[in-house]
Amino acid sequence: PGTAAARVLESGNLSSDEFQRLLSFDQLVDLLAVESEGFTGASLAAVARAAASHALERAVFEIQEGGSITDCLVTQQDFELAIDDCIESEGDGGEDEKKDQTNDDPQEDVIGLV
Repeated sequence: PGTAAARVLESGNLSSDEFQRLLSFDQLVDLLAVESEGFTGASLAAVARAAASHALERAVFEIQEGGSITDCLVTQQDFELAIDDCIESEGDGGEDEKKDQTNDDPQEDVIGLV
């Protein structure tokens, strides 16, 4: 009671199909554990922040359409988008990837920069 999730459920604005797709907390945690297997603690923290950001972006849009910030709710889709974001950011030149790509021959590095 008093949470955004409770207000959404109490409002009756969910279609029966949407209601059927809602996961319990345990189901969501299990799903996220599978989808984020091998993530570090820092990556998991980034997933949580990114999911909250996705929810906030949606809430800002909904406020412009007459909604309320108190109805901001982080959804399964927000977490899935956040996991995708984190996976993409891991592959865009992280330090480990840069180390793997460096060459031991300094002359070749200079040629590569030209």
